Amino acid sequence: MAAGDVQSIQVTIGVGGILTIQPAIGSEFVIIGAGSEESFGAIPNGSPDATLSLFNGVLTSSIVERNSNAFLWGKLQVYITNDIYAILLNNNILVSNLSIIAMETK
Repeated sequence: MAAGDVQSIQVTIGVGGILTIQPAIGSEFVIIGAGSEESFGAIPNGSPDATLSLFNGVLTSSIVERNSNAFLWGKLQVYITNDIYAILLNNNILVSNLSIIAMETK
């Protein structure tokens, strides 16, 4: 892959399961979209029933959570590398399709 290439991942994840996106060593991505087929809150203003976090293999830092304003989910710009990468947690009580859209920047 090269800078500017877009990668989309959609996976069926079980209850409490995690979708991980970790670029190869030397690569960098910017996450521009993330979501879940299940929503939290009233439609059409509900947000994905998921939590997007940064992870370094030990520590986790939440970026947006399921109770975040839906507007935040639509304005993502989260940079990740091989050392600090992203995880998307399925918060729903059902099996759910989770997805991440990212663009390679380096």
